[in-house]
Amino acid sequence: MRLGASFIAFSGLELLKPALLNVREHAVWINVVYQTVSHTGVPAPGYLQDLLSDLKREGLADRWIPFQPTARATTPAVFQSFQRMKLELGREDCRQAGCTHVTLRACDEFYLPDQFRWALEESAGLDAAYVASVDYVRLPLIRHREISSLCLPFVHRAELPLGEARLPFRVDPARVVGGARDLKLLPSHRVVMHHMSRVRFDQEEVDRKYESHSWSYAKSHILLEKAAEWKELDPSRYLWMERDPFGILDYWEKEFRSYKHCEGELPALKMGEFDG
Repeated sequence: MRLGASFIAFSGLELLKPALLNVREHAVWINVVYQTVSHTGVPAPGYLQDLLSDLKREGLADRWIPFQPTARATTPAVFQSFQRMKLELGREDCRQAGCTHVTLRACDEFYLPDQFRWALEESAGLDAAYVASVDYVRLPLIRHREISSLCLPFVHRAELPLGEARLPFRVDPARVVGGARDLKLLPSHRVVMHHMSRVRFDQEEVDRKYESHSWSYAKSHILLEKAAEWKELDPSRYLWMERDPFGILDYWEKEFRSYKHCEGELPALKMGEFDG
């Protein structure tokens, strides 16, 4: 297997470097598909170009691909179509680079190394393998007690485009692998994707996530509640982990804070004790 990895990046840029490091030893080719304006017209943060320049100098990805939406997403269908276009740019680049398989990710998606290696071996003969996910909020130490019902592709054959398929499990519609006949949902007791879905550096980045990912942010009670939960957590829903296995907090402390001109304690650590 020659594995290629493609990351889509707009919100969650504070997670991009740890995410690249999370897959670098496993992938022969990595690309990043990034935007300067979101699908809904929200501009990228001012530090975007400085961050990308630094990551390019470090050689953490082999190709950097800009993506520009052709219009403003005002419906779920248009938003999903733009997401699929970004993912397809990354998949096709990996295929042209000689990769036999691809993992397509957002920059807030992580795997534990041992689980990733096992899942790669388990997926070698398949057209596509899917995994369940577990969500984190505020910090890479606070994870949901339950596995999410939403599944995502783990790896699939590079020649298979994203499209439509009838699957016996729930999948992000923008990330369904089309044309996969031999596929499998890998068991969650062996591998899950650790989704830093609401892990962001500060409240500004939390707001950017929901404003840039929703055509109806101000009207959506669900999205407003998710954004608010970054500040006030329900301890009955989450577990406090003893360590950050992905190096996110260390990166924020030593490197990322400079892009935000942040001094003192990290904003996400100022939120008080979590009794979970």
